[in-house]
Amino acid sequence: LIPGWFVGLILGVIAIAVLANVSKSFWYFEVIENDQVGVTIEAGEIQGVLQPGIAYDFGLFVDLVKITTSAVAITVDDPELITIDKQRIGLEVTADVFRPREADIVISNYSRYRNIYLNDESLQQRMTAFTLQAMKVCVGDKKFDEAVIGSGRDDLRACIDDELSGLAEPLGLEVRNVAVPQITISPEVQAGLDAIVQSRLATEKAKQDAEKAKQEAIAQQAV
Repeated sequence: LIPGWFVGLILGVIAIAVLANVSKSFWYFEVIENDQVGVTIEAGEIQGVLQPGIAYDFGLFVDLVKITTSAVAITVDDPELITIDKQRIGLEVTADVFRPREADIVISNYSRYRNIYLNDESLQQRMTAFTLQAMKVCVGDKKFDEAVIGSGRDDLRACIDDELSGLAEPLGLEVRNVAVPQITISPEVQAGLDAIVQSRLATEKAKQDAEKAKQEAIAQQAV
């Protein structure tokens, strides 16, 4: 037999849990951290955006949704990119993505991009797609030398930065710190580049040997 007081205790706990869950629809009292903004919602409609601090409200079906505005890091690899002169290279691109803090941007975009604003994985998936597109556009408009050698790398990074920012802006997202830390090329292309370097070194050595022989001949003639 189960004691009556134990049954009453269980029913009391269940009643408190149900009451607490139901009451959440009518009030909230929460702290918005420094890297967050709060979206106030009443009866399914956005009422405003709150900056960091203490937030509270009472009403019919009120809710507070917090959006984290700190950086979300992304790293995207694409090993198969084709330059305008039909050379194959691979890129690794990294960047930091920030959700909006401005009230007007959050309000105008929240209903359409709610998952991206609240879920890091959804944000990373969307930004990965954008980054892959930006990489293909920028590499496809450049020759191999312009994308890989010397200052061409920085031009490539700037192009990806511009393309990526343009794709993210309509969603209210900001992209910063775009970098291209790694560029890979096929073994065949690497072998060709090595051959070019060796040929240049051999040419320079031949010039130096010829100049040396010339000077020695002049010296011998003088003697």
